[in-house]
Amino acid sequence: MKKFLSIVFVVGLMGTVALAPRALSAASSERSITGVGSGTFASGTMLGLIKLSSFETATGAFVENGGPASGVFHAGMSGRTLLGAARSVTIDGIVTSGSVSANDQGTLSGIATINDGVTSLAAVPFSVNVNGNALTLDIQGMMLPATFSEGGLAID
Repeated sequence: MKKFLSIVFVVGLMGTVALAPRALSAASSERSITGVGSGTFASGTMLGLIKLSSFETATGAFVENGGPASGVFHAGMSGRTLLGAARSVTIDGIVTSGSVSANDQGTLSGIATINDGVTSLAAVPFSVNVNGNALTLDIQGMMLPATFSEGGLAID
């Protein structure tokens, strides 16, 4: 019984610490990039042999001064193959670094798993640049420019 009460106390203490509001000093430079949204890719945007047309994304990441970041990035993209077949691509990424500029432009990067319904690739480097309602996804040097039509990613 004593061991059970000790475990309950430790778990309760951990929960209290985790849920306690953090006081951020004026010198704190931790920022966040969060949100959900959908939109369209620029005409002619290709990911391999898939011509992308639209996307939905959700992300939540904290960016610390100097570049360390933590969070997640998810995107679901729709398009067509060169032969006209519909194709969906998902990107599930773990954010490991990032930056936010003074004019509220943000960059997140990390490692992702990409699945196009046929092939799944793990440990793929990615980055996301956010500037207002514009988003550019970079997957191993393939730049995928897009514009939000609903929602978006907020930089706080």
